[in-house]
Amino acid sequence: MNQVKQTSKVFIKMCGFRRPADAVAAVAAGADAIGLNFFAGPRQISLADGAHIIATLGSPCKAVALVSASPKPGETTMQQVFGTLGVTTFQLYSLPVQAGLLGVDSLVRQGCHFWPVIRVAERGQLAALRQTVAGLDFSPAAILLDSHSAAAHGGTGESFNWQWIADARQQGELTGLPPLILAGGLNPGNVAAAVATARPWGVDVSSGIEAGVPGEKDIAAMRAFVAAARQA
Repeated sequence: MNQVKQTSKVFIKMCGFRRPADAVAAVAAGADAIGLNFFAGPRQISLADGAHIIATLGSPCKAVALVSASPKPGETTMQQVFGTLGVTTFQLYSLPVQAGLLGVDSLVRQGCHFWPVIRVAERGQLAALRQTVAGLDFSPAAILLDSHSAAAHGGTGESFNWQWIADARQQGELTGLPPLILAGGLNPGNVAAAVATARPWGVDVSSGIEAGVPGEKDIAAMRAFVAAARQA
């Protein structure tokens, strides 16, 4: 099965691609994964768009699909992405209260991996994070921690205080949790500080590498982001 591979260095995911050439440039710049948004927002794409990007990349092995864990009628599902594009890593939004509604069992058996997205603002939310993870009927490959925004599901450019993650790690409060991917407001100018402070397994960037238009990436910014993250 194709799947996103772990690296010995900080894992770098670049997200929200709409143009195939940008996705190719991201991989060339050193990104470990590229995110394709089938869920919501200005960077959302269709299955046909995703197929074009993956065909240009030559393989789905570096792709992560952003999907709803509780899709509404007409929304792209995990099963459609897996069956049509061969993507096996899913970034899950809108986790339901009852994890059994996710319907991921068959995909787990076929080698798929899942990164639930959990929005955080402070250390006090760790208990809720643990409760969410414990309530899942599958083992997440990672947890993506994003900044909380009432306006959008992601890609807002808003960050949160990373120091609480460092404090919680020092106190052993992260023990037993899946690897953490840090998202929310990262860019070439602050990713080194974010990595040095929070020590996440991975980082995720979208608006911070764009040329001003959602979904259109800046090659120089992508290269600078990778260089800064690797040096941290």
